[in-house]
Parts: sequence; C-alpha cells; structure tokens
Amino acid sequence: EVNGVAPDLMVYFGDLHWRAVGSLGHGRYFTLENDTGPDDANHAQHGMFILYDPSTRGAGQVDGHQLMDIAPTLLQRMGVKVPREMQGKAIK
Repeated sequence: EVNGVAPDLMVYFGDLHWRAVGSLGHGRYFTLENDTGPDDANHAQHGMFILYDPSTRGAGQVDGHQLMDIAPTLLQRMGVKVPREMQGKAIK
C-alpha cells in the first residue's frame, strides 16, 4: 500500500531545497530535514566526481560531463571493454 502516492513519481520540491519524505505514514510528503533525523546531504542539480590516478598528472577541474560518463570511465580505466550500447563517454 502506498497511500495514494505514486511510487514512480518524481517531484522537485523547491528546486531541490526541500526533502521528499522517504517513508510513508508521517502525515506529510515533504520536510525540511530527513524523516529519520537531521541529515545535511541531499540531491542537487550539479555534483562532483573525483578520480585519482597516481600514474598521471592531475588535470584539475574538467567540466561538461554527465553522470552517465562515470561507468564507461571506470570500465575503461580497469581495462574492461565498454559496451557499444552503453550511454556516456569515458572521461579522458
């Protein structure tokens, strides 16, 4: 039972400044903190991915990549063939 809340519905409350309540039965759908207690982490429109390779010189900040670029990057670094149908491009 989902109490009338669609389980596959995604809503961005306040441009991701509000939290969606992760469990049901709290009498409300959003809160200013996590439904299990204070939590300073949340989703955001932009994120970061840090890759450290001691054998190469650091490239500094690299912009213009997407979340789907992480999997092919890691596969390529491990010497695993990236499937053709995989979306995203390996970060060089």
